[in-house]
Amino acid sequence: MFGRLKALWLLGTSFFVTLLRARLGLGRQRGLALFADNYTADALVPVTPDQRQVQRDAGGCIACGRCNVGDAPLIQKAGGRYPGLMTLVLAGARGTPDFKAASEAWAYLSAAELRTREALCPTQVPISRLKQYVVERSAL
Repeated sequence: MFGRLKALWLLGTSFFVTLLRARLGLGRQRGLALFADNYTADALVPVTPDQRQVQRDAGGCIACGRCNVGDAPLIQKAGGRYPGLMTLVLAGARGTPDFKAASEAWAYLSAAELRTREALCPTQVPISRLKQYVVERSAL
């Protein structure tokens, strides 16, 4: 019985203090402001709903390699700075790549080339929109 009363007292007190601090604006920074303070230096800033949807859509990539058609000359010309389109799609969809390096690699592909490669994709990954997302994020 004493344990339950103590638990209720602690819970009630904590709840009251939390409400009071929030009302008076006291205490630590919370939410997105705290997230931004902690991660902006690492270029990990919140994504917009549109950017989140691009990542979800790109997550449909099954790594079939069809979008890599014609990459050999680009890979050779880039001297290691362009790893192939499938690698860029997978990096953009499944993680938080180094956006500056990824943006430089995406620069090897023109809009027309991306549309052509997008048409080859059996899962209809929005490759052009993914490039735009990565380029936008690299500017942060």
